[in-house]
Amino acid sequence: MNAYLFGKLKRITFRPLLLSLIALLSGCATNTVYLHTYEIEQEEIDKIVASLKEKEFEVEVSDRIPPILKFGNFIIYPRDPGDNEPLVKILDAIGEHGYNTNLIAQSRVRNHYYTKKTNIGLYLINPRVELLSAQQQLETEFAFNLTDVIFSSTNCISLFSLEFGKDNTAIIRQTTPKSNDKWTFQWQQAEDTITIIVDDKTINYTLEKDYKRSGNRSDLLLTFFPGNALALGISEPFACKYESTIHLVD
Repeated sequence: MNAYLFGKLKRITFRPLLLSLIALLSGCATNTVYLHTYEIEQEEIDKIVASLKEKEFEVEVSDRIPPILKFGNFIIYPRDPGDNEPLVKILDAIGEHGYNTNLIAQSRVRNHYYTKKTNIGLYLINPRVELLSAQQQLETEFAFNLTDVIFSSTNCISLFSLEFGKDNTAIIRQTTPKSNDKWTFQWQQAEDTITIIVDDKTINYTLEKDYKRSGNRSDLLLTFFPGNALALGISEPFACKYESTIHLVD
């Protein structure tokens, strides 16, 4: 057999072996569970960790509380559809200690997400702890800065955007194509009331927060109502209703 044929035969024989080895190694990749808890005794946490390790998970216990308590127990499971074997093992492990889940998120919950498919987030809350009301949780867990949000008008003939600056200067821009119109003004906030002055008239906007959930997706909808603008004879863009959505869960 000449050298060329021998080399070709080696490559043909070696390639299936290499692919088999890669598949074997990827299949044996260790899954890591990142465990976040709220008001659960250390003894009980240790038992949950032991159950997970018995099912061949690595476990990292975090001192960060779950980002959203409203959901109760939940899992962030960034794996392909149908790849449920690790998920079933986790559910079995926590079920041994009386925990079930209200949500299995595909990629993120608020600012928690996992880029590696072998990393799984497990968030458990003591069911005997009295949690805050839904509105209190919205106010504490979904805290945000107005200066980080861009609002869009929803009920005016023209389209406008509204942005609040950290120097208490706000800007409204007309977003209709070929328009460069903008208005700059000062703003002040007192809880859920935003006050601006236009043409020596004081407009009191009210800010409403509404939590929305559809399947695995959850959002916080922020709405600005122009309050007394129409009564003061002030028209758009200051008399528009403005909305913005903060994405929380997917």
